[in-house]
This record gives sequence, C-alpha cells and structure tokens, in this order.
Amino acid sequence: MTILRRPNLYAGAATLGVLLFARSASAWTHNEHTRMTGMAIRDRGGSSDFPVRLHVPPLDASARRALDALWDAARGGDPRRSKRLCAAVDDDDLSDGRAPTCISMASLPAFAADHTCSPSDLGGAIVARDNWPMRVLGVAQRFDAQVQDIGTWEVAEAEQKAEIANARRDQDLYLLAVDEQYVSRAQDNRSHFQLPRAPDVATLGAYLAQALEAGAQINGTALYVVYHQRALRFAAAAAVAERAGDLAWWAVLNEAYALHFLEDAFAAGHIVGGSAWNEPDGLRLGTHDYYSAHGFPMVTWTGHTYPGFGDGFASEDDYVHAAAAVRESLRQLARAAGAAGRCSGDGQKTAGLCADEIAALNAVDLPEIDSCAPASTVPAGVARFARLPLMRQVLGHTPSPALRVPPPPMFVGESGFFVLASAAVTFGAPLHHGEPGDPSTRFLALAEAATTFGVGFATDGVTSGRRDSVFFGGLVGAAQARGSSSRLGVGVKIRLPYVLFPADIPLWPLYALLSPCGSFRLCFTSFAERSTRASSLLPLGFLPPIEAQFNERTTFKLDVGREASALVLFDPGAGRYAGWEVTVPYLAFRTHWFDRDIAGDDLFGLSLRFGDDREYGWFVGPSLTYTRIGRWYRQ
Repeated sequence: MTILRRPNLYAGAATLGVLLFARSASAWTHNEHTRMTGMAIRDRGGSSDFPVRLHVPPLDASARRALDALWDAARGGDPRRSKRLCAAVDDDDLSDGRAPTCISMASLPAFAADHTCSPSDLGGAIVARDNWPMRVLGVAQRFDAQVQDIGTWEVAEAEQKAEIANARRDQDLYLLAVDEQYVSRAQDNRSHFQLPRAPDVATLGAYLAQALEAGAQINGTALYVVYHQRALRFAAAAAVAERAGDLAWWAVLNEAYALHFLEDAFAAGHIVGGSAWNEPDGLRLGTHDYYSAHGFPMVTWTGHTYPGFGDGFASEDDYVHAAAAVRESLRQLARAAGAAGRCSGDGQKTAGLCADEIAALNAVDLPEIDSCAPASTVPAGVARFARLPLMRQVLGHTPSPALRVPPPPMFVGESGFFVLASAAVTFGAPLHHGEPGDPSTRFLALAEAATTFGVGFATDGVTSGRRDSVFFGGLVGAAQARGSSSRLGVGVKIRLPYVLFPADIPLWPLYALLSPCGSFRLCFTSFAERSTRASSLLPLGFLPPIEAQFNERTTFKLDVGREASALVLFDPGAGRYAGWEVTVPYLAFRTHWFDRDIAGDDLFGLSLRFGDDREYGWFVGPSLTYTRIGRWYRQ
C-alpha cells in the first residue's frame, strides 16, 4: 500500500504552473552530458574513441593518479560525500542497466547548471537529506534506456527522431517531479548559449575578446573560463594542503560546472540559438529545438568540420569532439592537482602547473557566479586569464558560434501566448430525424466553410511531435449548405487537455489525493503526460491511446474530448433562428509547420456533429474537415 504524504498544494500549483509557462532548453540531456564526460575519463588507450586528427592523447598514468587522488580526497573530506559519491573516479552510474546507487564524477556536469545554480548549490544538493539527485539519476537512466531502444527500431530516421523528441518531453516532465527547482531554473537560461560572433570575428582570440569582455552578458564560454580557473586554483591548493578534502571537493564542483558549459558549447541549438539572444523566448527556444534535431554544420576553431546536433540527438561526432575538449580540461585539472606536465622551454616533465600558469591563477580572483541569474555579466579578469595557452588548448576544440549578422534562419517555438486564426472546409451527410409529426429519417448533404479567431497558450516546441499542449478559445463564424437550405452560424470553440474526461483540469488536485503515484508532484506530472498524448476510445481511458507517428511533425491520433465547438444557426433568407449544433473532433491527421513568426497545423479530421435544425429536425453524424490553422506568437 502506498501512503501519500500530506499534499503540498504550493508544489502542485508550481508544477502545473511550469507545465503551462516554462520549457527547458538544455544543451544536452543528462545522459549525454554523462557520456561525454565518461568518455574523456575512461578511454585510456586514446585510439578507440578519438581520431588521430583531433590530437587528443590519452590521460597518462600521472594524470590518472592525480585525478584519483583528487576524487578520493573530495569523497573522504565528509562522510556524507563518501556515502553519496561513487568509489572510483571512472565509475559508471548510468549505462550498466542497474538502478543507480551512487553519483559518479561523469554525472556531476549533468547536475551542474541544469539542476543547480552554482558549485555551492551543487555541493549542497549532493548531500541533501532527501537525496533527490538519485531520483534525477533514475529519470535519466530511464530516458537513456528509451533512447537506446528507439535506436534499434527498424523505422525511418525521421520517426526515430520524433520518438526521441517525445521521450525527451516526458523526461522533462518527470525531472520536474523529482527536482522542485527545475522550473525556476528554466525560466531564463541564456547563460547556456554561446554569444553570437560579431561580423568581423574570425579567430578564437578575437571571439574570446568579444565574449569575455568585462561587463558583457554572461555566456557559456565565459562561465567555462570562470569555473575552470576556480577549479585549477582549488586543485593547486589541495595539492599542497595537509587537509585537502574540502579544497579537493571545491575543485571537483567547479570543474563539474566548467565541463557542463564546455559541453554545451558543442550543442547545435546553443551554437545557433545564441543568434536569437535578444529575441523573445519562443523564437530563441524554437530555433534551439530546430537545430538540435536537424543539425548544423560545425567548424571548430582548429578547422575541423562535422555535422552537429543537440539535446537528445547527440551523434558519434558530437560525443567525440566534446569529449576531446573535456579530456584536455581534465588533463589541466590533473596537472594542477600534481600530475606531471611540460612547461614551455623545459625538456623534462615537472609536477604541477608551470610558474607562469600559477602566477596567472593567483593574479585573478574570480567570483562564483549564479548561472541561473539572467542579469549576470562577465566579471573583470576573465579575458586576462583566457589569454593563457591553457585556455586555447581547450577552447580550440569548440565549434565557432554562428554569426550575429546575418543570423541563420530562425524558427518560432510554440511556447507562450498566441493569436489564432483558422479556416476550415467540411463535408458530411448527417442523419436527420424529423420534428414531431414528421417521422421521416434521412441523410442530408452538408457543406460548410468556417473561420475561427481566438487566443491561447502553448507549452510545446517544434520538436514536440505527437504531444499537444495547446489551449485556446475563440469565436467561430460559419456558412453552411444543408440539404436545399442555407445556414449561417456563430459560436465558440475551445480546446483543453484532460486526464479522465474533458476539461477536468480543476480536478487534478483531487486526483492527486486519490491516486497511488507516490507524491503530489509526481501525480501532477503523470497527469500532464497523459493529457498531452492521444485519446483512448473512451475519454475515461479504459483502452490504450490510439496514435501513429510518421515523422517528427506528422501524426495520426484519436483526439476525442479535447476540442469542441458550438454554433447557433440562423436562416439568412428568413432572418430568424434556425437551430444549433455541436461538433466534437474524433480522429486527426496533423502536419505541423512553422516559420520565424508563425506556427500551425494542416489538419484532416473526422468529427461527430449533432444538433437540432428547425427545418430538418434532430441530426447526428460524422463529417470530414480540412483545417488550416495559424498561431502568431507575441514577439
């Protein structure tokens, strides 16, 4: 028997609010971040994962020993850390198929920034009393298994991508259930994007001067440099300290944050989405979603080219290039912790960082930055530190961000308030039963042209596939030819999600009290997932939902109960009231389309119509409708 804790109404309201008002635009999913870092740590041979052309030598024995010692010191400095963190620096907490029991070094960058806002915040989360990070790992592991399974399907690539996008949407919902702050961090994540290049910027040095200028808007490159510099300082201090536990832990935490933003620099949505830096959230997030799924031609600062993708769609090239940069960053961390390396002009390896590197570290005291604060700016001293060859050795592996002018094509994401307009053509032959005194029953041909104007709110993006979280209401005007008569109609149309029966959103808190889903927040998440999918044959959901997905934007699904329209009919010839009708869509074949300022659907649908016509009597029957829908989002 599952015993629910007393429901937290605030948490439930917050959950529903984020479902309505926020979306995540992370660069990589939790499992992708983890796999990129894991590749850099574990591949000791240097040949199986990293092509020779990338010039990424393996971590040598000295670097491995230094990383092991740093990790051991970080774990040993606090019994709570020792209990939560995996025993070895190269342990795998994701892909062995078993439920995760510890947090690995490889997964720390995934927790940074997406699930916490600073190294201090991350350190507190790891030792949190309720151990919510382990629940995040459980959600990430489930998503990873889904992606691996989808990869084995013998279907077209477009269908695979559509299924991955749907799985990603579900993962976001369930992460919201286990991480109470997941929504608030998603409100404004511009810090994860790369600053777009100015037109005259063609080299890494020129770009760093632009992106790291004191007072510039905080960005992914600046955050990598800040956190990596702090990690090196803590590691160097830990290497000579008698009690190194806390210093080592701060080095690990700051490097985890640095690696998160370094890996983000390889995500196509963040390379291109930064060009929409000052655009509305819907356009920035839509552009991010489009290039994450469809890819972008990447050119690294060292001249290597490859097709890059984004969150949920990482390719082998994405993993290899990102892990190459991560390995170089970890090599520098190991050197700061005491590993051997060569200094300029020296023929022999020496332990630790070189004198000029230590001097540069000590010359700049960079502050901890809240990566969730939208108004943060680049602190003074970042550009100075980035002039070191250390930074060029890492950042040279990263792709060059897209230009600010001219920007790449941008696409609206369906997120936020919109104005809707649609035009529809309908054909049918409802069965009419005459009024009292006229017992005849007959089919009458129906033809209708209708327009709808309204407003609504959307929580989906362009990669949402079969998910449908569009809410709207509007006014309808229609002209009909029914039998030998004509009708004009005016009325309303509304669309809402539901769990058990149409328009049941106000009852979701009651469902949460009665449902055995474990927690109030998890119940809301489960309801949100169900409400955005296809319908069952009956609204109460006794049978599985019926749906088919042909590619990421074309779906066929049962759609009963989510939308309805009601018309009052008039006889234009007689100038009088002529009856009423209600239309409920049942089946829908939808093709989604979008551009910079508008998104919409082409719909072929089967609907059920019923009502009363003063001339022909009561009627009921199916009708076939083609609808062209446009949604204009606030810009």
